[in-house]
Amino acid sequence: MAEIRNCPKCKQLFTSNSKQVLCPVCAGLVEQEYSIVRNFIRDNPGVSLIDVVRETGVKQEIVLSFIREGRFVHM
Repeated sequence: MAEIRNCPKCKQLFTSNSKQVLCPVCAGLVEQEYSIVRNFIRDNPGVSLIDVVRETGVKQEIVLSFIREGRFVHM
């Protein structure tokens, strides 16, 4: 069942299903950042976290959240 939530990133109200945490706009932005980081890591194997942050412009805390979520395990 859908419910009304505040997006923790932008604070806007949105209709969410049980799995949706971010509003569609913020979720799309996070996926764009993930794509940028994933492509950079794929093209530069063994790159350091600091280099990923510096070269992609994606904040360190966001890259770390991708790592914690296990999003780079099957690259």
